[in-house]
Amino acid sequence: MKGVKKRLILAGPTASGKSALAVAVAEATGAVIVNADSMQLYQELRLITARPSREEEARAPHALYGHLSTAAAATAESWRAQVVELLDGLDETPALLVGGTGLYMKALMEGFADMPQVPPTIREEVAALHAAEGALGFHARLAAVDPASAERLRPSDSQRVKRAYEVWAATGTPFSRFIDAPRSGPPEGYEFIPVVLAPDRAWLYDRINRRFEAMMAQGALEEVAQFATLLPDLPRDAPLRKALGVPELLAHLRGEIALPDAMTLAQAASRQYAKRQTTWFKHQLSQALTVNPQDYDQAMHQILSIMSKTSLTG
Repeated sequence: MKGVKKRLILAGPTASGKSALAVAVAEATGAVIVNADSMQLYQELRLITARPSREEEARAPHALYGHLSTAAAATAESWRAQVVELLDGLDETPALLVGGTGLYMKALMEGFADMPQVPPTIREEVAALHAAEGALGFHARLAAVDPASAERLRPSDSQRVKRAYEVWAATGTPFSRFIDAPRSGPPEGYEFIPVVLAPDRAWLYDRINRRFEAMMAQGALEEVAQFATLLPDLPRDAPLRKALGVPELLAHLRGEIALPDAMTLAQAASRQYAKRQTTWFKHQLSQALTVNPQDYDQAMHQILSIMSKTSLTG
């Protein structure tokens, strides 16, 4: 379509090699790398959230990384608005969106269902209920009025569980009904083309394990210890509280488990998350080009080729 700017989304599970490929692509095309990972938006916890290293950031321009305080929880809506503002400012400069947060990508590519406004008083009441009942109890409360949403959402995903219940409390209509309604579409003037990294599971799990060990060697435990000093002033559902590896290392710092056990649990949680991401990409981005990052040269060739063929380089 004439006048529509096409931008590529490089998606993939955690530890699949997105950052390294993105930097190489950006160096070859002059693209700005734009963050599409919900945990990498925040200033805190650079190591444990696997934000691009300072060396990688020096090789290519990066945007929307580490620019928020964890006290200011981002949403898919706020992230999309920031992306659109950024892309509008870049004009014809190519951009490459990189990350693994499926909800954000879906919001960018498909937009949102028409959601009702929730009065502040209901938000406060729901927050109080969640605090009183805990994650499991409140999730059961949601299941009683909106089983479809409860099935989709894990009890630990407190921000979205509360949001679903807020909508029901405000309207008497299940949140799932709104979610399943037609969406608003991508931002005007843009089309987003996803490319998904799809490595072999054994290769990916080995990378996850080794990456966490490298994080620990680089000071991840000390980073989380510093983050722990902020916890008394953070909301109970602050996103970084549940970043991969953080709950396990916090448990160790509280003296509840030994460090080797914390590391093993964190690695297992990361592998489970990667499995969920992979399943989501298969179902939600089934038409996307898939690339095997195990063959680096071939992956680079495929990504550069699609950028060239679809005028994504400018």
